[in-house]
Amino acid sequence: MQLKPCPFCGFDKPKVRHIGNNHTKKRSLEISCPKCRIKRTNAALRYGFDWLEEISEKQWNQRP
Repeated sequence: MQLKPCPFCGFDKPKVRHIGNNHTKKRSLEISCPKCRIKRTNAALRYGFDWLEEISEKQWNQRP
């Protein structure tokens, strides 16, 4: 994933955490900033982690 720096503090290394796996019913992906502790979580029931990574990357990198 190509993630931009944190939109709030500018820290350039956000952490990505996968919760669950492709065999469980619920999967989620969390992107967080270790410096200012902001988090963004996306979850899916029908789609896999490939789809979650694509959506999460677009939403994290979106800037006004």
